[in-house]
Amino acid sequence: MESWIALVASALGGAGFGSLASTWLGWKFERRKFIIEEKLKAYNGFFEAYQNAVAESTEENRQKFVYWQKRIELVATKEIAELTKQFYSSDAQKNQSEIRDSIVILMRKDLDF
Repeated sequence: MESWIALVASALGGAGFGSLASTWLGWKFERRKFIIEEKLKAYNGFFEAYQNAVAESTEENRQKFVYWQKRIELVATKEIAELTKQFYSSDAQKNQSEIRDSIVILMRKDLDF
């Protein structure tokens, strides 16, 4: 009888632990999914704003570019954030294509692509 109670107790305890583990893994997956989605939005918005600012240099386009660069500071790695800041410096105007290519490489790495 005692062995039967021990078996039932351990099964219930195991089920409780399994439920906790499942909940935790589900939360971790949803969090990771949210982070990836936010990064994708910021990266896409940044490059769209960059393209618009290059095509037509208006105050509105420059403001959108700055907005997306700030969003990148919130969600991206330090390396990506620093490179996106370099677009502002006058020295970087000559090397924008190299900076852009480096950003793309780092973004792909950050997103595991």
